[in-house]
Amino acid sequence: MAEEFDKVAVLRRTQYFQDMTYRHLSSLAECLVYKDFADGEILANEGEPRAKAFFIVQGEVQRTKLVDGQKMVIDVAKTGTCLGLLHLLNEDPSFATATAVGQVKVFYLGSKEFSKVLVDEPLLSRAFTYTLAKKVRQFSKILPKQDHSTDSKPRVVLYDSKSYWVQQFNRVNEAENLGFEIHYVNERLSPATATLAEGAVAVICFVNDDASAASLRILADVGVQMISMRCAGYDRVDLQASRAFGLLVTRVPAYSPYAVAEHAMSLCLSLNRHLCRASQRTREYDFRLEGLLGFDMYGKTVGVLGTGRIGQIFIDICLGFGCKIIAYDKFPSKALIEAGNVQYVTQEQVLANSDVISLHAPLLPETHHMINDATIATMKQGVIIINCGRGGLIDTKALIRGLTSGHVGGAGLDVYENESEYFFADHSDHVVQDQDLSLLLQFPNVILTAHQAFFTQEGVGEIARVSLNNVKKFVEGATYQTHPNVVKCD
Repeated sequence: MAEEFDKVAVLRRTQYFQDMTYRHLSSLAECLVYKDFADGEILANEGEPRAKAFFIVQGEVQRTKLVDGQKMVIDVAKTGTCLGLLHLLNEDPSFATATAVGQVKVFYLGSKEFSKVLVDEPLLSRAFTYTLAKKVRQFSKILPKQDHSTDSKPRVVLYDSKSYWVQQFNRVNEAENLGFEIHYVNERLSPATATLAEGAVAVICFVNDDASAASLRILADVGVQMISMRCAGYDRVDLQASRAFGLLVTRVPAYSPYAVAEHAMSLCLSLNRHLCRASQRTREYDFRLEGLLGFDMYGKTVGVLGTGRIGQIFIDICLGFGCKIIAYDKFPSKALIEAGNVQYVTQEQVLANSDVISLHAPLLPETHHMINDATIATMKQGVIIINCGRGGLIDTKALIRGLTSGHVGGAGLDVYENESEYFFADHSDHVVQDQDLSLLLQFPNVILTAHQAFFTQEGVGEIARVSLNNVKKFVEGATYQTHPNVVKCD
């Protein structure tokens, strides 16, 4: 029932009304109309004129758009959200279809009623205008200085920039005469920084940029048309939202698979032969060998989960050491099968029979936490686990338990499931609040590198080349159906 909700408090939850006085909001509150929606009931239909805003006071509302005849989920609005505030000022068609998820309780405010209150209450009108002006001022303060009057070069914004990205992207842009105006932003992409891409045809993002629906909507609003991921992974991109907002997403399917595969083997060898510990000892003039005993790689069974290009190169390296290879991939490699030196088995068999397990699978719902308490329990005592794929492949707490019990003999990690808060920045003068990360770094049989497996001259150079050429192909007319490196929404 409407009586259970404080209408003024409902308005105050919305950023555009939160600073107004109780007297101002009381006038608006009298115009709010309560309504219940059952599960699946439509609040607004895409494309239909709408003259009201909805304030969700209980439940969730899913917003969808039709793209190529398919329904794409943009986001799910939760309690406290206001939908369609701009419809108080006009009766433009609804951007998306809003559907109740479960029972939903809302108040709605009609545009005619809102306009009448603004006329009758000049102070309220002034307060609302002032709030809007503050939002515009915040927007204008963070926009980069631009002058498009004399420069017709396509503008590209690269987020999460570092000196090595600037060097390589400028080199490729000049060497291949691509003609882009590249603007470098130190901050990562997020809803707070998306406006920095105003006027750009494309943004170039990295592994920890927040390409959520909230960010993508702002990008689309400021004119961005594509997202060029300068990496192979795209698990932080809301692909359904990208389609709904008309944003093409591309990636770099292979930059230097040798770099990543070689790094994985480096982690394996360093763990096995205790190289980090040995080096630290000798620097302190401690030349004992106790605690440094390793094993021959020759003849050991190495399990590879994921036999794409990186996994295949890692297998080649292991074969050079004389290892026996067992592997699992949902789509086995014909080349590996024909070569006859790799045995494809089930994932369970890989986990149970390997001395070393190396993860090269993509992060998907079915691969999330594929290494967990249950799977670790099936592994050989003292197994070495290598992960140069995605942090979310491993349940970190389960790995810590495996290391603590001694069941896991060592872990070589280039990725961490909560890395976005820490990687690619200096936190040496801070107390790290992530207890799992702190615990991992206490283990002498754990080597953690900061997502650097790709980081070779060849790897970074190829990333820059492919990322910029992905944008070039789009500017020249490549589409969702024709772009060779497009990421498609299943």
